[in-house]
Amino acid sequence: MKHRDQFLARGGEMGRLIKSMDWSATSLGPIECWPQSLITTVSLCLASTFPVLIAWGPDTIQIYNDSYRLVCGDKHPMSMGQSFRVCWETALPVVGDAFTRGQSGEGTYIKDQRMFLDRNGYLEEAFMTFSFAPIRNEAGEVGGIFHTVTETTDKVLAARRTQVLRDLSTLIGKAETTEKICEAILGKTIDFSCDIPFLLLYQLDSKVNNHCVIAAAGIDADTAGVNWSFDEALQSLQPGVITDLGSHFGHIPFGPYPEAPHSAVVLPVNIAGEQRPWGFVVAGVSARRTLDETYLNFYELLGNAFSIAFSNVHAYEQAQQRNDALAAIDKAQTAANSPERAHVLIVDNNADMRNHLARLLEKYYYITTAKNGLEALEQVERKKPDLILSDIMMPVMNGKDLLERLRGNLATAQIPVIFLSARTGGEARIDGLEAGADDYLVKPFSAVELLTKVKSHIRILKLRNHAEQQLKNLFEQAPVAICLLKGLLMNIEVANEIQLQYWGRAAEEVMQKPLLEALPELKSQGMEGMIEKAYTSGKRYITGELPLKIIRFGKPEDIIVRITFEPLYEENGHVSGIMCVTNDITFFVAAREAARNYSDKLEQHVEDRTTALKVANEELKRTNRELEDFVFMSSHDLQEPLRKIQTFGNLAMSAEAARQPVREYLEKMIASASRMSGLIKDLLTYSKLNKNEDLFIETDLNVVMKNVLRDLEPDLKKRKAHIEISPLPRIKAVPLQMNQLFHNLLDNSLKFNDQEPVIRVSVSILSPEKQATVPKLETDKRYYELVFRDNGIGFEQKYADQVFTIFKRLVRVSDYPGSGIGLTICRKVVLNHGGYIYPESQLNEGCTFYVYLPVL
Repeated sequence: MKHRDQFLARGGEMGRLIKSMDWSATSLGPIECWPQSLITTVSLCLASTFPVLIAWGPDTIQIYNDSYRLVCGDKHPMSMGQSFRVCWETALPVVGDAFTRGQSGEGTYIKDQRMFLDRNGYLEEAFMTFSFAPIRNEAGEVGGIFHTVTETTDKVLAARRTQVLRDLSTLIGKAETTEKICEAILGKTIDFSCDIPFLLLYQLDSKVNNHCVIAAAGIDADTAGVNWSFDEALQSLQPGVITDLGSHFGHIPFGPYPEAPHSAVVLPVNIAGEQRPWGFVVAGVSARRTLDETYLNFYELLGNAFSIAFSNVHAYEQAQQRNDALAAIDKAQTAANSPERAHVLIVDNNADMRNHLARLLEKYYYITTAKNGLEALEQVERKKPDLILSDIMMPVMNGKDLLERLRGNLATAQIPVIFLSARTGGEARIDGLEAGADDYLVKPFSAVELLTKVKSHIRILKLRNHAEQQLKNLFEQAPVAICLLKGLLMNIEVANEIQLQYWGRAAEEVMQKPLLEALPELKSQGMEGMIEKAYTSGKRYITGELPLKIIRFGKPEDIIVRITFEPLYEENGHVSGIMCVTNDITFFVAAREAARNYSDKLEQHVEDRTTALKVANEELKRTNRELEDFVFMSSHDLQEPLRKIQTFGNLAMSAEAARQPVREYLEKMIASASRMSGLIKDLLTYSKLNKNEDLFIETDLNVVMKNVLRDLEPDLKKRKAHIEISPLPRIKAVPLQMNQLFHNLLDNSLKFNDQEPVIRVSVSILSPEKQATVPKLETDKRYYELVFRDNGIGFEQKYADQVFTIFKRLVRVSDYPGSGIGLTICRKVVLNHGGYIYPESQLNEGCTFYVYLPVL
């Protein structure tokens, strides 16, 4: 016996189970009586890492390996030694014939077969790729079946649900009215009942919370008219799950299966730009699938599809209203209304062509015309257009010369130019684009082709202008002086208020002027050479402590600054300008020198003055570090989405753009602009902390924590987080900054966690002994110790100082998203309140942040 069961020794968990079972109760008999053919086959089965089952003998007694055990679900371990036909009775309608052919000696292979299995307490829809192969015994007859299987349920369901979303989005996305969306649902030209057994569309009253069903699919409309409660969905504006459909519908059968669905998902239909949902979609959940995370994601995408469709309807209706209003305005008011419409300048010496182009475009744009390049330049000087549509071959000044003049002037260099030409072929197009044109149209061209290119370029221009305006707004909010110098002449294109104060000039005195013309006193102080060095080398150049003589507000003044010159690159890799970030360190240098002087003269004040020197130097270093971080962010992180906008804009305008939709590229451009907006928002929060102008008041930290938990409630529920918080004290603080501190610490505990988060917040008064070990705490003050402890992914302790560095990330952004500013804000808030913060952590063992704040 010991020798006969050796083949089970390395058979894993199933091998041990087989060895422990009493096989004499089955038709196979005791293991020592098994034929060699069965022993050999079972040995191969158990050694395989692929799911394998053996059905042996007339009773089809089944034996399987560890990998197949997952296929069995809750049937295991009773399924071991059970008859295959009894165990998998619900699958026999689709696999029985193939199994019988295997018993007759014929092998079979079936891919992605749909079947229904009762393996997890309910009849479950599943998909399998499998084979049945006959096993010959010692007599050469079929002794059993060798059955291999791969479950493809996730793959098939993902493909089917993706197709449902694609078809449904196409169906309702074309609708221009709510009625047509309802007709599309009622018509139900696509079958989605396997994943969405029923679908109800409810419209919410615009003033009260009453609602009514306006479309139903997969269920009788009268039955659908039940009274639902959307109160919870209105508060959270997130998908919700209803698990008691029986209380709504009773025992009325509906859906594709005999058993009715028992749960549904409530999806808000949100209109872009509106705070209140338009309505709700109630979508049934299949009675033969569990509502797992993947299934729930499908419903969220379904809700997005309806939100997009109704947003399109809303936008279309608004556009129709605008068009109707415009149509009612007399043509005589065109000139007065032209600022509201994009301005297109048509340049062509052929009067018929000018008139033809004007007729095609005047419905959509404010049109002006010119007969040649010189006349066009004169018009551009009077009023800059949004786009120029120009012929190439013209008298007086041709299109290429016009383009050269436009690109050579900073004020007009960014105007999109589309060339028109009768020259055909790739070389002509390349010649026009290499000359600097944004696009090229070959005559004759269709009206659709012309409108597509003009609309696309104007849309790109608006997106670019919006992104540039956001960047300029950021500069205005920045805590340092910033200016942008464009071209070899170093024209001042942007200068924020702090920079203007450094210069002692009003904006109208310097903007769009060369730097050394606007501030001639800088010529003899080496400024030109420093900028030229950064411009020609393409590398960042940072000055040391630079003394300058400035005519500030009409009076000479000596200042000491530190300037970072950062090259600005175009998408072609060429440097087009310089960003100058200036930090006035006059006060810090003076403080340092004063400390040195007093140290020499007054020996008794050495310690105090040395401390002043150290504080001044540390503040200077910190300011310099934050300045460099800000420069890097401005020149790289904020410009990267801007470069994407330009890149996708060029792709949208490629040779095939007129014949292919550009929506995908425009969506990517909008996503890039959205990412930049998020970065700007976080950076502005940090910039405001640097200003520290908020009022300190007596603050109950329990109230602050309650507000933060309310803000984080959706994430806490979604992540099933367990949080314990001790009673917190009252301190002298800025409530908003305390909110930012608690929010970022708790958000990090949720974000950087691969399991159900466990977060504990405790507080105690710091003992004098421990206070002596904590750096930067004043000895004559008492401090609270707030401890934030979690069970997240943690990090190696050697990186403890780096986690507070702005934009520093210890993990990939694709794995754990974020801006890299949160902990920097935490440190700044704590420092603003005269405290200290540091972490203790080990990789994969959670993290603890210790926060010390003065006692009230």
